[in-house]
Amino acid sequence: MKRLIIIASILALVSCSKPIQHGDIPFVKFEGLKGNVLEVSTSTYGARMRRGELVTDENPYLTAKRVYNKKGQIVEGINKGFDDDPELRHSEYSKFEYKRGKLASINNENEFGSKKYSILSKVIEDGKDETIYEETSQDETIKRKDVYNGLKISMYRDDETLFQERTYNKTGLLIGLYHYRNGEFFSSLTYELNEKGEPISETSVYKDDEPRICYYEYTSYDEKGNWLTRVEYDEMKYPNSVEVREIKYR
Repeated sequence: MKRLIIIASILALVSCSKPIQHGDIPFVKFEGLKGNVLEVSTSTYGARMRRGELVTDENPYLTAKRVYNKKGQIVEGINKGFDDDPELRHSEYSKFEYKRGKLASINNENEFGSKKYSILSKVIEDGKDETIYEETSQDETIKRKDVYNGLKISMYRDDETLFQERTYNKTGLLIGLYHYRNGEFFSSLTYELNEKGEPISETSVYKDDEPRICYYEYTSYDEKGNWLTRVEYDEMKYPNSVEVREIKYR
């Protein structure tokens, strides 16, 4: 399942003792990482079975990098997608800034084929139950509001139209991502986690389609207990991809 995970949209984290608020828990905890993590680099390769053995492409079709500060908050993110067609290649660079331990702004620069665009998101109001962002692009400046309700975040455009919701478990891990268009349901991703908090299945639903499920198998770990290799399988248990992570610690 080839997809680009846009890290700039991941703004809110969870505490099991109080409602969701961005910056409450280090980002490394949100990702389930252990230890004093400095950097995580991920390469995703196409995969298939050949003569009973799992084989992967020589080059990745997707790479990602995250850099964290000493508090475990993400400060830099890079995603790159590769394709034989230049117009399908994409990249994203995101820089995160914090004030008094809370997220203050994200500068996001994107390229998709020959097109380039950027978005600067700034926190302009930060309350107990909601955060308001000002988002500036080449075309316009709008406001966006995140509303916290227990283990759920609801995101609204400046016209109060709901466009996204996220749900979390009590340990702060993402278990549901829901997209809306014009306030109506459009698509969703939901996750089943194992006892380590790692996703073992992902169910995707689109408005007019049947649900699709993929499964994850973790095949290697480092000495901290963070996974280094995982395989993604489709509904028929055929391999789709292999993700390989390199983790650097302080």
